[in-house]
Amino acid sequence: MPATALLITLDLPIGLEGVDNKPIQPAATAALGWDLPAVFSLGANIGYRRLRGDNRSFDQWLGSLSLAAALSGRWGAFLEAYGFDRDDEAILDSVSYWNTGLTFLLGANLQFDARYGRGMNGRDTDWFAGAGIVVRW
Repeated sequence: MPATALLITLDLPIGLEGVDNKPIQPAATAALGWDLPAVFSLGANIGYRRLRGDNRSFDQWLGSLSLAAALSGRWGAFLEAYGFDRDDEAILDSVSYWNTGLTFLLGANLQFDARYGRGMNGRDTDWFAGAGIVVRW
C-alpha cells in the first residue's frame, strides 16, 4: 500500500492592487508514495485546481510521476514528469514537462530543493530552473 496524503490548498488574493486581483483559487491533490528496493522511491500526484484566467475561471486537472533516490548523507535526487489538461482559459491543449534536481535535508521537517527541466510539447519547450524550501508540519 502506498503512503497517501490529501493536499487541500487555497491561493489567496493578497497581492498589491493591480498585481493580483484574482479570486480565491482552490485546489486538491491526492499524493501517493511507494518505497522501492534499495534507495529508490516512487511518487504520484493526481489533482484538480479551479483557476482564474484573465477573463473567466476554468478547471484544470493535473498529474505527475516521479522517481527519487536517496544519495549519501542528507542529499537526494529526483526525476519527474508532470502535466496539465490545460494551461490557460483559452487554450484547451494539454501541456507536459519533465524536471530533475537535487534535494538537501536541512532538518527533520525542512528540505531545500533545486531543479531544472523543459516542456515536452511544441508550445512550451523552454528550459526552466527553480529552487524552493519545503516545510512539513
